[in-house]
Amino acid sequence: MSCTNPILRIRQIRTKFECELIDPKSMQIIRIDRKEAKFTAATKKILSTYGRLVDLADSCAPRDWVAFSRELKTLSTETGKILNNILKDLGLDPAKQSNLTLALDNQTVKIPWELAYLPPKKPNAPLMYCEELGIGRLRVVKAYSWINPPDRRRTNRALVVGTNYRNTKRKIKPLSYAEDEAEKIAKILATHGFKDENIKLLKAERATKKAVLEELKKGVDLFHFTGHGIMTRNSSKICLNDKDLSAKTFEKESKNCSVPRLTFFNACESSIDTPHKNKPASVPYSWAYAIAGQGGRVFIGTLWTVWEPNAGEFAQTFYKSFLGKQRKTLAEAMKEARLETFLKENSNGNTSDNTWPGYMLYGVPTLVKRDILR
Repeated sequence: MSCTNPILRIRQIRTKFECELIDPKSMQIIRIDRKEAKFTAATKKILSTYGRLVDLADSCAPRDWVAFSRELKTLSTETGKILNNILKDLGLDPAKQSNLTLALDNQTVKIPWELAYLPPKKPNAPLMYCEELGIGRLRVVKAYSWINPPDRRRTNRALVVGTNYRNTKRKIKPLSYAEDEAEKIAKILATHGFKDENIKLLKAERATKKAVLEELKKGVDLFHFTGHGIMTRNSSKICLNDKDLSAKTFEKESKNCSVPRLTFFNACESSIDTPHKNKPASVPYSWAYAIAGQGGRVFIGTLWTVWEPNAGEFAQTFYKSFLGKQRKTLAEAMKEARLETFLKENSNGNTSDNTWPGYMLYGVPTLVKRDILR
């Protein structure tokens, strides 16, 4: 079976998965219930391995990328066993797909499905879903009645924020490339459809919580942030020059203004949806949840700590590809950014730091620029 852009809904209810495959061109929705308890045990193993990956990426100095790669291989293998079996039962052959959209709830959103290994073409060279397919996520948001997202006009305005934290009283590790990345992103936007006067660049001391919220209230279509990201008290946050901005505050403020259509947080752990370390067992208040709940179209974040120079390469390549004249889809732009970052990481005999697979796309992967921006 092959679909243009199938939507795979995965729910975990106690010891079983409920899986639904939706073909946008068909009136039929295929549903499969998997009751095997072994899959519940497998997901626990996957989440445990993912937790170790996050810790390794965050704490290694110098980074132990040998151990990281070993854990990543384990995670990809175990996740692949689940996802490949689900798709097989639903009659979907990943080898015949170019795109796949996952609809995920509070439980299944925790699993990094994008890192799953595809059914192997070559035994010693497995590939991840995010390498071969255009894969995106839809976030299931809890509500008590159907409410259409606000009909917000396009502003063709962009907000680009970056700070290196050098001129701040905050006890926070400086970043060498954040402000440089913000400047480069602003220039890319200026050459790809955004007018100079519609691009607000906030960097260094100007990158304050108040300034960011004021710009968001004016309405922006695109919001790019580069800096530190953290999760504290089970809430996702980005670190501005003076204070943190939490996902919950972002959602609250967005109710009275225009949530960005495209948000890209090039910050560490900005796309984590699992409790970390000794945090409560409840589902974190994540950026994807907050943005989806207010009608955002696209969110791009990271699965773990990424290395600055390569993270900048990813972001710049993504914007040049997605905003360019060739009308590439989100999926195509993400894949091109992964490839360019991988090549940079492995150039001149350097060992990969595994920044390239660390990005996650929330949004329909087949969307193009005109679907989101002017």
